[in-house]
Amino acid sequence: MIKLMKYKRIFIIASVLILLFSAVVYAAVTPGSADDPLITLSYFNEKFDEKMEEFLEELKDYLEEKLDTDKEPEKSASATFELINIKAGSILVCGEGTEFIIRTGKMDAVASSSGGLSDVTSGENIAGGVPVPLNHHIVIPRNDGRGLNVLIGGAVMIRGEYDIIEE
Repeated sequence: MIKLMKYKRIFIIASVLILLFSAVVYAAVTPGSADDPLITLSYFNEKFDEKMEEFLEELKDYLEEKLDTDKEPEKSASATFELINIKAGSILVCGEGTEFIIRTGKMDAVASSSGGLSDVTSGENIAGGVPVPLNHHIVIPRNDGRGLNVLIGGAVMIRGEYDIIEE
């Protein structure tokens, strides 16, 4: 019985020593600690500097492209309505999304095989050859040659891409 207690005591002491030794070893080599970092500070600084330089170069290129003042805006496209005068016999060919309002003159619609002009004031489609009413907001849905045939010269407020073909 004494022998059994002696072995039991040795077993308990050995178990406690193994647990303490394991805890010390674990604490000594914990990944990410100051003694065993996941990455070194010099490696981090090197990679961070490289990525920051790449990012700043891309940002610089992007800003230069967006702020390039040497580019001239297209004369046939406008972000706001501009007032243009059109002579009789001319044809106004509009691009996709172009909007216009005839202020003076007399003009017929030029349609395409896909349809006419969208009159958003009256909510109607204006077929080719039909007079376009004054002071109606017209929208061109596609870039397929739609526009106006000018019978009597006048003024048109227009926003978007367009070409004037004078005959």
